[in-house]
Amino acid sequence: MTTPTRLPDPPYSARERATTDRIRAAGASAAVSPGAILTAATATGTFTVKGATLGDFVQLAYGATLQGCSLSGYVNDGDSVTWVITNNTGGTITPAAATVINYVVLFGTQGQSDGL
Repeated sequence: MTTPTRLPDPPYSARERATTDRIRAAGASAAVSPGAILTAATATGTFTVKGATLGDFVQLAYGATLQGCSLSGYVNDGDSVTWVITNNTGGTITPAAATVINYVVLFGTQGQSDGL
């Protein structure tokens, strides 16, 4: 069996090194059944994501078609992420029940300025 060779790290600048040292990721998923969403309305729910803090970046994926609706999310409190399905289609939409997959980039030193 051949052992893979580890490639050397790129020559990071001080800014890149300081930033990448703080970044980590967490994720979660949950079964979601939003029901009928009226035009110009939203359906929401929450995930528990250990380590998530206000200001962290949230990325979501929905396991079925959203029929023209949009999916977004944000950290609303420590360890809690809210998902939002928004219907701007002009008619009532009922997305199929599916799994929402949540990926959060945790920045580690929220609210602290390091001069970068």
